[in-house]
Amino acid sequence: RRRALPHCFVGVLRAASCCRERPQPANGCQRYASAEVLSKASKSQAVDRRAVAARATDQEIVKKAAMLADAYDCVVFDCDGVLWSGGETVAQAKATLDALKAQNKKVYFMSNNSSRGPDVFRQVFESHGLGEHVKDERFMWNSVTAAQRWFKGRKTKKAYVVGCAALKDAIRGAGVTVVEPWKQMGATPEKLAEEAIDPAIDAVVLAFDKDYGYFEICYATRCLLENNAELVATNRDFQFPAQKNRKLPGNGAFVAAVCAASRREPDVVVGKPSRFALDAIVADAGVSARRTLMVGDMWSDVEFAHNAGC
Repeated sequence: RRRALPHCFVGVLRAASCCRERPQPANGCQRYASAEVLSKASKSQAVDRRAVAARATDQEIVKKAAMLADAYDCVVFDCDGVLWSGGETVAQAKATLDALKAQNKKVYFMSNNSSRGPDVFRQVFESHGLGEHVKDERFMWNSVTAAQRWFKGRKTKKAYVVGCAALKDAIRGAGVTVVEPWKQMGATPEKLAEEAIDPAIDAVVLAFDKDYGYFEICYATRCLLENNAELVATNRDFQFPAQKNRKLPGNGAFVAAVCAASRREPDVVVGKPSRFALDAIVADAGVSARRTLMVGDMWSDVEFAHNAGC
């Protein structure tokens, strides 16, 4: 029987107070203080009350996380929109992770972001004060690591990769030659039809690329139609969270364009919601899928958990 994704962890992370501790007011205030000093003291007392409330919230988070974690041995967190959003750390994210660590739970992270290699991905965690939870690289997954894992188990020789340098390096690390044709910006359809494609390309990889355009759609489509190449998508997220609580087009928009032009669907999606990465995480953790909890904020996170039997 399918279980709905528990939403309590997202609530734990988001519903907690955003208050932060601030410096305490200086001791030994003058008996006859000026209005300005009295005003500052009053504000300091208010800040102190909020700091006490924040500490109480942290304790509540620890208690709730411990209660929830009793039902699970492994917890997998999405990152963008769950641990941080638009560059801001989600309130109580660290308290929640610390509480799970104290409970000796196995905590992994899986992001569909394909623009960061392991080193840069770790730096993002560190910038949010969460670096201690990814000291071991095996707990840190994203579309880049998932793509590399996929190609290490294949006999692919050449791939046309739309995406960032980190993704291309990861695929090269799996023993695949990455083809990077000269990008013809503004070329007419007639010109692009005349150009030859590499006949040895046997895989097309589609990942997020802010410079994605008509050339990429044409070249990818021709590789699929003329070479019958394997179509690999890092994810199909139609949007992602950005600054000011705004949503921007994600890799799913790019994938949809190529699928429409080639009249076919991806052969595999290595990121969420495909179960590929979660199966590998569960195996690495040595736990049952039914004892694994997925925490996310997108439809792909829900399907990711359901597809793997969590």
